[in-house]
Amino acid sequence: LDSVVKDQLNPESDLNEKNADVCSLSTAELHWEKLKKVKEECENYVRILAEDYIWHNEGFDLRIANLSQDREQDPKCFHLFGCTDFGDNIEDEWFITWMLVQFTKRRKDITIRVV
Repeated sequence: LDSVVKDQLNPESDLNEKNADVCSLSTAELHWEKLKKVKEECENYVRILAEDYIWHNEGFDLRIANLSQDREQDPKCFHLFGCTDFGDNIEDEWFITWMLVQFTKRRKDITIRVV
């Protein structure tokens, strides 16, 4: 869809590169917990920035995703993912991008990707 903005937030991993493919569940769970905290922090920050903003179609959305679909397999695939249908109002797309850039200024350990 042309009217959808997808965003991905990747916090720096605390996982050791050498142990990435044989990571214990406890390490995976620690990374999962870190993502939950970053998600909550980002949503709270976005809520402040978007307090008076009127969304055209859908509001900002963020959830924890795993590219491998298996939390125990590869915790390095954990990331935050959002998808918002902005309809015919491209300003929503730019606003989401701006908010995420502002968030990364607060959290230097996070990289973003917006498509």
